[in-house]
Amino acid sequence: MNDKIHIPAGHVYDDRHHGRLLKLFTISCISSGILILSLVGFSIYTIFTNFILNEAKTDAESLGRALLEQETETLIRSDLEADKPVAVDMDEFRLFDQRVRRNLGVFQVPKIKIYSKDKKIVYSSDNTIIGKIDRRNENLDKALRGETVSLFQSGGEGWDLDDEQRFDPDMVETYLPIRDSHNAIQGAFEIYMDMSPYRVGLKKVLTTSLAALIVILAFIFGTLLYFMRRSTQTIYSKTQELRVLSGLLPICSFCKKIRNNEGDWESLEKYITARSESAFSHSVCPACKEKHYPE
Repeated sequence: MNDKIHIPAGHVYDDRHHGRLLKLFTISCISSGILILSLVGFSIYTIFTNFILNEAKTDAESLGRALLEQETETLIRSDLEADKPVAVDMDEFRLFDQRVRRNLGVFQVPKIKIYSKDKKIVYSSDNTIIGKIDRRNENLDKALRGETVSLFQSGGEGWDLDDEQRFDPDMVETYLPIRDSHNAIQGAFEIYMDMSPYRVGLKKVLTTSLAALIVILAFIFGTLLYFMRRSTQTIYSKTQELRVLSGLLPICSFCKKIRNNEGDWESLEKYITARSESAFSHSVCPACKEKHYPE
């Protein structure tokens, strides 16, 4: 008689499956979290970048119109001849320059330009380019045709003249037509708005949103991981119980005792009860009843 306990390979449960399943689920949670954060972060960045860019353009147009309204009388004198280009009287230049620079400081505007309708720069906060003509500027052409043009320029890009003062931060460049009292276009106004304050706001929104999302995802995936761990432990425990009752067991042909791994013989009831959640209740089947209790 073969006294060794033989359990077929198909019935053996490798407890490494439990660890691999939990590890796979953990990796899936981390990967999903990274993917969600990346997609949401990119979406928030795109949405708020467009929103902030539009806000910056609106602010630039509003500020440009306010400055034009304030200085229209200086730029377009009522006593000048009809259709004469916009100009700044040299006698008033110093006071005009002081007023403009004061307003630019209040609104944190790094630079403006004022063009006559022949594309000559009659005023700029960069005094080195006053008097120069910007002939190859499509946006200026549009402004002189009555359009308002507002566009985003990355740092170091979008400068009209080679020798003008440049700034590293991103800018919103806006062109506005200058009209006289008869609504005729006499020149154009260009204003540069620094995007840095808007970028600070965007960074704050993005950081706050992602931090909140990380907390939410950590809670969700942490909860799922907890229940997954509990579930795999339960599955492992139940499978271990089933493992005990699977395969070939050495059982006595007469008394039906089972030999355990230590070589001791245990009753069938004791062996199964010790290795599973099963319990036994004793009764007598009809055949045995007739055999042992014929009366």
